[in-house]
Amino acid sequence: MDLHEDGGVMKLISMKLPKKSEKELKAEMVGGMPSTKDQPKYPYGLELSFNKDIIEKIAALKDIDADAEVEITARGFVKRVEASDVSKKEGGDSSRRSVDVQITDIGIEVVKKDRKAEGGAAPAKKAKKPEDMSPDEYSEFRKPEGKKVRR
Repeated sequence: MDLHEDGGVMKLISMKLPKKSEKELKAEMVGGMPSTKDQPKYPYGLELSFNKDIIEKIAALKDIDADAEVEITARGFVKRVEASDVSKKEGGDSSRRSVDVQITDIGIEVVKKDRKAEGGAAPAKKAKKPEDMSPDEYSEFRKPEGKKVRR
């Protein structure tokens, strides 16, 4: 079963970066004019890119538009863990740590909007959120597409 040891489901944590002020950006810049518009919204390394071969494997990506919201479920393994201490005298942080995770299996689904809100016919049936599922439903939800039992 893919539930956590405490019986709960994994909590999603926003990775959105806080906006920096013009003053903070100016202090970090070496030449050029800082702009709060050019700031990244999310940290480096959190963007996934898929080529044609992968898009063929993931049906949800075949006819998707930019700005569509997707839900991703993935499994992987920790490939590398690094930790180091950097002297403050050298201008570094007291310690740094990084973890590389290799994704081995991934599922992507487009998050459906309520048709009623869009002025369409009958509203689409909403999928249960993982936190509202029974342990059996959650286990089924976490299975790769080809192994799910259709009811």
